[in-house]
Amino acid sequence: MPKIFGVVQTDIGPGLCVELITDGDGSVSKTLSHLVGSSAITPQVVSAIQELFAKLLALGVDIKDPGLSNIALQKTSDGQITAKVIDGIGIHTLIPFSRWFKSIRTQNIQAKINKISARSGIPVV
Repeated sequence: MPKIFGVVQTDIGPGLCVELITDGDGSVSKTLSHLVGSSAITPQVVSAIQELFAKLLALGVDIKDPGLSNIALQKTSDGQITAKVIDGIGIHTLIPFSRWFKSIRTQNIQAKINKISARSGIPVV
């Protein structure tokens, strides 16, 4: 996840100020949506996404929108790739049962992971 610097006032209300995810060369990291659209899914990308899936489940982090554009793939100067959720973190239901019941939270997270997998073609392990 990107670092959070705080809340800033914008012309349409408060907004969260977060770190811009950049690659080792200083360029803005590509989203999973961009990589899928350009057929640039490498074994390293697959591994990074699968690591992200495992971390989401292990830490119990739910995401609101499993869109491919909400995942950035940061490439370091030595070629390592890390997947980071850049938007849509949290529970968006009126009554957040998943906050109170781990089994429901795990099911919700797994459902989001399955959607990302289906949209990207990256298998869940």
